[in-house]
Formats: sequence, structure tokens, C-alpha cells
Amino acid sequence: MAETARAGCYDFPHSQRGLAPVTAALIGSPGEAAGQAVPMSGMQAPADASARLPEALVAVGRVLVRHGLVRVLEQERLARVSVAADAGQARSLLQRHRFDILLVDAALASELGEAALQGRHHRIVLVTPREHAGETPLPGSAQACAMLSEAQDESATIELLRTVARCAEPGYRQESCCRCAARETWRQQELPLSPREREIFLRIGAGIGPRQIAEELGLSVKTVESHREKIKHKLGLGDGDALRAAALRWREGYRLA
Repeated sequence: MAETARAGCYDFPHSQRGLAPVTAALIGSPGEAAGQAVPMSGMQAPADASARLPEALVAVGRVLVRHGLVRVLEQERLARVSVAADAGQARSLLQRHRFDILLVDAALASELGEAALQGRHHRIVLVTPREHAGETPLPGSAQACAMLSEAQDESATIELLRTVARCAEPGYRQESCCRCAARETWRQQELPLSPREREIFLRIGAGIGPRQIAEELGLSVKTVESHREKIKHKLGLGDGDALRAAALRWREGYRLA
């Protein structure tokens, strides 16, 4: 049996160290197995005792993702961590404790409600399988400092969490946070398309047909069809079905296959 969790702090089996944090398989604690929220109390204090570590709540439903984020926060000494596996546990902890940082997945953010998230004073990071922000807003995105993609590598994850942990703001403030590096996670990804082609591509992803696209953009159907052909060529897509699938995937926050 691989080595188990140390007192109050998760540890990896040797064979799984060094994997991306959101995919590494960790051994759960007895409290989590029983469906309880587990405060992580075994973290060592920083060398400078006057530098208080921020309090973080990791409210993520997917077990491996949740454990991976706990591992990064603890091993990098970025925060003191508590965990919640569902919205009920998260709501209970949020009512009883003040957290500086909330890492929450989109499903739990939706269950908690945007009004509840907005009324809290903490820096929010939305955890998602998306590879970029996409066109469909994530639940809680209006209150979130950053989006953390489960697909990104460990070094990028650490850098993002370090930026959020060291921030002096109590939460997202549009006027003061616009230049924060964490906000770059919301930047729209580039496509090798002209502005008009991008407009048409996104409408295709929304399930809109050529005739309606033509009406919305004040173009002829023939012009729209010409743009469709150019888009397929630029993106290396073989036919209309591949174009529709790629456009839908892009709108939902995933890179082109």
C-alpha cells in the first residue's frame, strides 16, 4: 500500500508525485469519505510568524481535482485549507468561517447562487474543465477573480494560486483588479479568423443556420456560405458537421481538436 496522508496534510503516493495537481490521484481522509467538510490543520506555519497565511476553502465536487488543489496550496504554503465536497458542506463552512479565498467549481457555484457569492468578501477562483473562458458565462464568473482550468499544467496552477493568495484585495474589484495577472485567465482566446468570420463561427456554434445568420448580420446567404467555406479552410475542417462541432466546442470553452 502506498504511503497514506500525514497528520492533517495530504501526501502523494511516490508514483504519483509530479503529476498535474488536478489529475493526481490522492488518498482521501476518513472525514471526506464520510461526507464531512474537513479543515486541514496540519500545515506548518511560515518562517515569519507575523505573515498570516490566508484561509482558503476548496469547494470542488470532483475528488481528484479537489485533492490536487489541496496538495498545491499546502505544499506551496499558500494558504490554510478547508475542504467541502458539495454545496451543503460549502454553505455550512461559509456561514461559520471567514475565508480569504474560495476555490469553487461551476456546479457548486451554481448551487450556492451568485447572490450568495456576491455577498461574501473573499477572492473567488472558478475551477472548470474548460480550456479557455468560452462564450457561455460560467456560474459565478461575475464575482470571480480568475478561472482555473483543470487542463493547465502544475506550474501554471501554482503561479495563479500564488497570485490570488498574495493579493491584498478582499475580493474582485473591477476598478482595482483590471491589471491583475489573474484576470488574464478570462481573456478570450484568439482564432485565425477575421472579425466577420469570427461572428459567423460563433453563431454557427450557437446552432444558428445560414439564413438566420444572414438576416442578423445584414448579409446575403451566399456571402455567409462563402465565409463558412473560408472558416473551414482556415481551421482545417472537412465538412459542415466538423464546422458545427468545432464551433460548439469553442463556444463552450474548449480548444479546437
